[in-house]
Amino acid sequence: MDFDKIYLTHYPSIFKYLLQLTRCEETSKDLVQEVFESLYIQKQKKQNIKDVRAWLFKTAYNRFVNNYNKQKYNLAYIQETIRTETQYEREPEIEANEKVKQLEAGLNKLEPKAYHLVILYQQGLKYKEIAEILEINPASVGKTLSRTIEKLRTIIKEECHELFEK
Repeated sequence: MDFDKIYLTHYPSIFKYLLQLTRCEETSKDLVQEVFESLYIQKQKKQNIKDVRAWLFKTAYNRFVNNYNKQKYNLAYIQETIRTETQYEREPEIEANEKVKQLEAGLNKLEPKAYHLVILYQQGLKYKEIAEILEINPASVGKTLSRTIEKLRTIIKEECHELFEK
């Protein structure tokens, strides 16, 4: 697949993923450009990338972490940033949906790796791709995801039991 087609196919999902991580549109735009610049360089060098989508998500995550490292933020700050609900533009229908707000609040209470697992799954990545990105055993992705979703369900039920009484 040529670079232009890869770019057009995967740009929206990589941008959305980075926006979920950074919660800043401008930072996400910068990072997604870096990701595709890196891919372009790899393509020019004729480097073989077996799974382009997984490579893009992994590179996006690494760029996210490197962005904060360059600014001399430590891991605790990155974890807090991931968990903290900050304001960024959202579509009005999402803003009005209380269940979505509660889901986001619950996601922010997960451990960083679990948070990323859910986001990657939400983006439609296969278990094998998720395992490669998070550097975990492919056989454990399903069970870990199941446990994470159950933990998320528990968090939301504890915080917003009225949403589940219906």
